[in-house]
Amino acid sequence: MANRINWAKVHTSKLMKQSRENAYHDERINRQLTQNHKVANSDVWLLGKHKGKPISKLPVNYLCYVSEKFDETSPYKLRADRELKKRYRLIEK
Repeated sequence: MANRINWAKVHTSKLMKQSRENAYHDERINRQLTQNHKVANSDVWLLGKHKGKPISKLPVNYLCYVSEKFDETSPYKLRADRELKKRYRLIEK
């Protein structure tokens, strides 16, 4: 005799799996938003060989490199662009 599939159990397990995936996705997004906020509001660089240095003390060529090579959505690129604009405004005055 063939085993019968309990469709209610299959549906429940499918919903549970989907719920776990959604929770994992939400947690990842929250973690990324927290990291972006930390980078955007920090006065210290949090990446690479200049980690721990004040952003105002970073070399201009390094900030230009980050600005050119990093993705548009990267918080590091946004922070480097902001610092470059700030320095450019100081030079213009």
